[in-house]
Amino acid sequence: NDFPFLYLGFHGHEEAIYLGDEPVGLQQLKLKLADKCHGKVLFLASCSALDTAPDDLKKFCRDTKAEAIVGYTRDVDYIEAAAFEIMLFSELSKGASIPATHTAVARRYPDLSRHLGFTSATSRSVKAEN
Repeated sequence: NDFPFLYLGFHGHEEAIYLGDEPVGLQQLKLKLADKCHGKVLFLASCSALDTAPDDLKKFCRDTKAEAIVGYTRDVDYIEAAAFEIMLFSELSKGASIPATHTAVARRYPDLSRHLGFTSATSRSVKAEN
């Protein structure tokens, strides 16, 4: 409860993260986190985990009560992703809305945002750099 972010750094693929050798789909993760992420930003630092329908991401936020879910729609190099995440966390710490933060990061780091497929979703909107 003391932290504004839930950072999950795992291997991933389309619509899933890997916990060890087992894939956990976004739907499974949503069930495990239902009503437990009130006001938090969930960061899935995993290849392609947010490669899913925008409506599914919005529903994920509604069902978990998360302020937002952020991550990638593409396979990412972990060094590039780590550098991007430091810059993203710096922006997130400023307290702006998630859509405003997404816009700021995408404008400041457009090539890297597109290369990673940076995506953010709230219960009302989805922004994706593709």
